[in-house]
Amino acid sequence: MNKKDKIAAKKAAIEILNEYGIKNDNDLYSQDCEQVAELYGYLKAGVLEEYNLDDDDMEELLDEILS
Repeated sequence: MNKKDKIAAKKAAIEILNEYGIKNDNDLYSQDCEQVAELYGYLKAGVLEEYNLDDDDMEELLDEILS
């Protein structure tokens, strides 16, 4: 992934996470299963598929954002 796409993907993921009030790992892990499933659906459609990421790329991106 080039730098421009990575920045755009990161920005998109941050927007989605902010809608759920998720700013760090603790916020993410405190969500119930239904919220996590819904969040994953939005991340999949808005980031994974949009920027052609695989699961490892997405995990790395979330680690950068939430660390």
